[in-house]
Amino acid sequence: GLDDYILGGDEAKKFMSSVRFRQSAKDQVTLYEPPHKGFSVKFPGTPTYVSEVRNDKSRHEWIATDSHGNAYAIFRTNLHHYDYIEEDTFDLSLVEESFTHSSFIGKKLSRKFIEWKGYPALDGEYRHNDGSTLRARYILQGNNYYVLLAKYKKAETLTPFFESFTITPFQYGDAKNRVDSSMGFTVKSPV
Repeated sequence: GLDDYILGGDEAKKFMSSVRFRQSAKDQVTLYEPPHKGFSVKFPGTPTYVSEVRNDKSRHEWIATDSHGNAYAIFRTNLHHYDYIEEDTFDLSLVEESFTHSSFIGKKLSRKFIEWKGYPALDGEYRHNDGSTLRARYILQGNNYYVLLAKYKKAETLTPFFESFTITPFQYGDAKNRVDSSMGFTVKSPV
């Protein structure tokens, strides 16, 4: 229309008052698995998923908070290093270095290389600029890189997030014929 519906009409008020956000039961610990699997973990409630095409980081993100003000996140990306071969500790250190250069990291408190369920991993703790603590676990599973994060003020209020994380096989639906008419090819693919 030609009128100013946002400022002068009830349309915007009606629309905005009709918006409902999903409420997650933040104190109910839920075993979560993504639709195509890859991992399972206990989150407080159902996490918010941010796909790699919806952020500028080329990674998948799952984020949740609880009623104590703790925040939890899992980042997963696939990296292919064809131009060099290094120790796993080198790749883990690069991932940690990238994370610790974030503007919200105040101080590195600890770091330790571990073997986690047969996978190379690095545990780290950092002081957030707001005074809270960030606990991170970086895990390599071939070309799959996982980062588990928990931000908290009191460790005793955390859910069993780190302990419950398990890497699982990816599962996809049946492969179907897909046709790309612009490039002129057909492929059989589950996605």
